[in-house]
Amino acid sequence: MLKTRILVASIILSAVFHIISCATVEEGEKTYTWPNGNSYRGGWLNNTMNGRGVFNWANGDRYEGDWKEGIKQGQGTMKWSNGSVYSGQWVNNKKTGNGTMTWADGASYTGDWKDDVINGSGTMKKPDGTAYTGSWLNGKKNGQGTMTWPNSARYTGGWKNDDKNGMGILTGPDGTVEKGRYINGVFVGK
Repeated sequence: MLKTRILVASIILSAVFHIISCATVEEGEKTYTWPNGNSYRGGWLNNTMNGRGVFNWANGDRYEGDWKEGIKQGQGTMKWSNGSVYSGQWVNNKKTGNGTMTWADGASYTGDWKDDVINGSGTMKKPDGTAYTGSWLNGKKNGQGTMTWPNSARYTGGWKNDDKNGMGILTGPDGTVEKGRYINGVFVGK
């Protein structure tokens, strides 16, 4: 009976020490490199990335910014190895809020994002000089906005699914004006 009690007590004590050691909280600044070559340097709390920090992926991608419980959360800059860069707000590891994305081909967008998709209002500029400023829905021009082209043509008015839609004014490069209704990108009259 005594041996059984001692054995049970030692098992309980062993379990308690294991629980205490697992509950130990590391916090502060930490540098860690994973076996796959990824690395992190920055704030650490509850055994995970928390606060400001820099994460470098082995493939050359890099995120510098705010972390919360191991995910990108707050302000930060992500640089991909292909040359694309996003700087702005993050929520749950996704571009959400206001931010600027510059793609490797030179195109850029500054404005609102939701769940990694352009949503809200903002400006897209293409390498050829084409630019759109206005409303976006699910990554497409939607609502009111203005598109300008390198040849000085300009359209201001309604958009739906990336097409001119609703009332609008198109001014051609020679100054001619087409004012009226558009449906799916086609002028249908006044």
